[in-house]
Formats: sequence, structure tokens, C-alpha cells
Amino acid sequence: MLVPANFSGNAEIPPTVFRRYILENHKRGLETIVPGELKEGPLYIVGSSPSLADTWVELKDHPGEIWALNRAYDWLCKRGIKPDCGVALAPEDPVLQYFHEVEPGDKFLFASQVHPKLIDRVLDAGGKVTFWHAAFPEDWGMPIPKENLIYGAGTIGMRVFDLAWVLGWRDIHVLGMDACNSPYGDVAVDTPMYEEHKHFLRTYVCNGRAFVALSSHARQAEDFAGCIRPLTGMTVTLYGDGLLQWSQHSGGNPNE
Repeated sequence: MLVPANFSGNAEIPPTVFRRYILENHKRGLETIVPGELKEGPLYIVGSSPSLADTWVELKDHPGEIWALNRAYDWLCKRGIKPDCGVALAPEDPVLQYFHEVEPGDKFLFASQVHPKLIDRVLDAGGKVTFWHAAFPEDWGMPIPKENLIYGAGTIGMRVFDLAWVLGWRDIHVLGMDACNSPYGDVAVDTPMYEEHKHFLRTYVCNGRAFVALSSHARQAEDFAGCIRPLTGMTVTLYGDGLLQWSQHSGGNPNE
């Protein structure tokens, strides 16, 4: 089995931080999502894994809506593709590195625990933020309503499918979600792995192919099917060639 990832991704964040951020963001009085009617056409969900450098051209003259996760938002904007929505989950400080290419009227779907400084920056730039509530373990006692919670695993990549389903999307196309580093060592699109982080990398073998990844990234290949299975009527098309794509196309189960 893969090494379990922490609830919030790479860093260990105590429940008190989630609670404090949720309460602070709640005071803003911003809208929260409500379940949507079934939507026609595809939704393109774009992560920032290395394969995005090869697959992003799929988004030119695209027929559907684009959601960009974290780093992918600015990356696409700088290439002349404005996402219809930016999406984030994390409360950790690194999320402040993203969502700088904000213009008035831009839309964002942020989890209620997202770092308040990011919310401030987006609102100050004229962006519109709608909150959604991630489901937490019951014993954390989070101050959030029990309805319309968004489920999935610990990363935004594994939560965004439930979010899309609740909002009415069924035809999902996914770019930049590899669950591994590139063959050249990039940890994200156009982003080499920091030397001081390389000791966290592990090798994962799936149906005869080896992939190098952080455990929190590789875990997505194991979580993916469980996150998608309950979402009745949803079809997911994966683009690119990484651990996640290979594990689904081959029917394999990656092991460390």
C-alpha cells in the first residue's frame, strides 16, 4: 500500500487551524454553494502536474468550462487562457503562492478553510469568492453545516470531483493530474523538485512501469477510484501520461 497522506496534503495542520480559518472566513458573509441542475457539455479540470505542459493545448477552442486548481490558475492565465473558475482547498501557507493573476469579476470556488490572506487578496483584486465546505472527521467538531459537504481524499484533486458533481457536472475532462514527477524530475508543470525535498521521493511500480513521486501525490492514484465511484452518472477522461493515468488505463494498483 502507499504511504498514507495527511488530511491536508504535505503538511501536518492541526484541527485548530482549520477551525480558526473557517470561523474567520465565515464572518465575511460570502455566498456558499448550492447543488446545481445537471449541466450540458464538458467541464475541464486542470491541475498543475508536469503533463500540463504537453496537454494544455487541449484547452484552446474548448467547448466547455475550465476550473483551474491552485498553481494551474496563474499558469493558464499567463498563456492567454482565463479559467472560468479557480479552485482551492488548502489552508497551508504555500497556497498564498497561487492566484495572483486575478482581475475584477474573476470567479473562485474556495473551501471555507482556505488561508484568509488568500481570500483577502482575491477580494481586494475584485474577484468573486464562493465558499464550499469540505467534510472533516466527526471528532474534529468543525463549525460547518452538515448539508452539502464535499467529500473525497486529502488533496484538492481528489475533492474537486465531488464538488463538480454537486454543482451538476457529469462530463469531466482532467488535465495536469499525474500523481507523480515527470521523467525529468519536475514536481509540477515547469517546476523542478527542490533539492532539499528530494529525500521525500519514493518509487512506485504499477503494471510494469515505475514512477517517482511524493507519497501525498502518489496516494491520489490509489484514492481516485474510491472518490469517483459514488458519483453516479459521472464520466472522467484523463489526459497525459503519469502514475494516475496509467493506473486507471491499465487497471493497476500502484505499490511502493
